[in-house]
Amino acid sequence: MSVGGKRHKDSLGYVRGYGRSRGSGYGYVTGGSMRLSSRRRMPRFLPYVLAIVGIVALVIVLVAGSAWLNYARFTRAARALDAPSVAAAYTAGTNAPIPGSSPIFWWLVTRYVDSEFSRAANAEAVDQAIEAFADTFTDAGDLVTEIVIPKAITAVDQYRNKVLEERVAGAYLGIAVRMRPQFADLISAQETYDILVASRAAFAAAKKAAQQPYGSEEAAELFGLVAEIDEENYAIAQAEIPELKRKANEEMTTWTAPVKHFTLNPLLAFPAMAPWDYSNDFITAVEFKRVLKQLFDNDYVLVGLETLFTVDDKGAVTPTQLRVPKEKKPLVLSIENLSYATRHEGRGMVDRLVVSEDRIATFTYAEHAGTDSDVISWDNDVIPILEQFIEDNPTFSWRGARATISLAGYSGTFGYRTAYGNEDQQAQIASAQEIADLLDEKGYTFASLGFEYLEMSTLEPEQIAFDAQSWIDQTGNIVGTTPLFFWPFGDVLPQDSEGAALLRGLGYRSFTQIGPNSFEEFTGKARIDERAFIDGNGLYNWPERYEGYFDAGAVIDTEGRDLMSYWLEWY
Repeated sequence: MSVGGKRHKDSLGYVRGYGRSRGSGYGYVTGGSMRLSSRRRMPRFLPYVLAIVGIVALVIVLVAGSAWLNYARFTRAARALDAPSVAAAYTAGTNAPIPGSSPIFWWLVTRYVDSEFSRAANAEAVDQAIEAFADTFTDAGDLVTEIVIPKAITAVDQYRNKVLEERVAGAYLGIAVRMRPQFADLISAQETYDILVASRAAFAAAKKAAQQPYGSEEAAELFGLVAEIDEENYAIAQAEIPELKRKANEEMTTWTAPVKHFTLNPLLAFPAMAPWDYSNDFITAVEFKRVLKQLFDNDYVLVGLETLFTVDDKGAVTPTQLRVPKEKKPLVLSIENLSYATRHEGRGMVDRLVVSEDRIATFTYAEHAGTDSDVISWDNDVIPILEQFIEDNPTFSWRGARATISLAGYSGTFGYRTAYGNEDQQAQIASAQEIADLLDEKGYTFASLGFEYLEMSTLEPEQIAFDAQSWIDQTGNIVGTTPLFFWPFGDVLPQDSEGAALLRGLGYRSFTQIGPNSFEEFTGKARIDERAFIDGNGLYNWPERYEGYFDAGAVIDTEGRDLMSYWLEWY
């Protein structure tokens, strides 16, 4: 390198190992720029490694992509609740032509289905979720047997160990049973679950009964129902039973006399709207409240009509041993034809029953109530008044007993026009069904008055059969089957008649006629009793019928009856 025409040694870069004789010492390089380089050769095997990695990556992409595409197809169909597409996607994914994609698809799908199964079992609207899940995945091959069934069985074990609550465990089991009802392990799990539920329910009810007045005998019976499979509770129950039985023997007695059966029509909720003719057959809401108060004060307790007899497997009807507190007397109460027929509209009665604030209430149109606006009330007819009275005086209802509700079918049910041919029939049936379900939950029972409410002695056997079947089809479809039959107008057929045999053939076992007495008879095939009316005619003209139960004179609602109109007539 030359600067200013001279070579300057100190301008050169000294490099170890470079010089005239290469190899040792320091030398310098002149006449050009200095280059340093180290040439390294690529390993001979590296291209093969890169090729293999590329091939593996391509295979992974193909396998994973195939699995994911099939999984995406499966989940889209599942979210759409498209069962045929779910089954098709499941089959395609588990039989994919690309080796290795099926296990990945299976892994993804099992986790998805497991998640959906848990979501369905824990859903608030669990019935709809169960139906949707079962209908969507039931044809998805091994998913049911390898995921759903084992998880359902495990849920029962978790319920046994108190890890899962009853509702959730039951939902898991319900879904699986819906999908594979004949699966042996599920049948066994269902039996175990049912025993656990019954055992724990009996245990809880026994503890509650033991704390109630006169509840010792019921508590002892319930503790005795606690299944041995629930070992902890069973041991506690066994320890409680001896003392409860001892206390029950001190408190309880067996009732051997016939049980008095009182019945009454729906009440006059608005006496000022009622014709004077109604004064004989009906009582007012005020009068009913006074009747209940006197019955309670005179130590009567309600018992269920259906609890007074037992029917064995061969159809034989025998009396039940009725146990009541020693200082109490049993009483049956029934309501006659709680249909609210259209002919009573605007004549002092309510129009129908409704559910309001989760309770049974009554509804009356303003023009029928004589008011400025429609009336919803919990205080003007038999059921809401009875419910409030029992809430205030719980010992009046013996073991949760309520009244028996008799119904004819031609005029509808609870004020809803549910018979064939009525306008908007299905909506009317749905409303009546809501009432029936709540009444059943409360402890009310139902009896047939025949569909057309006809005097049975005037009918031929085939007419009786048709009428009875009509009631089953158009009223029993709402309130359920019943063994209780009330003779319309008290018009009795002998039990050895063809008509009575037809009714027994339809499942009726208790036949109630009309009369003032405490009457009960067992024929072997049937039970027969009488219902005595509490009505205006009895209060005024036959007060002795109620002696020992309540004071008819003190019950009469003079103010309410004075409001009734002499100008309206019965029709």
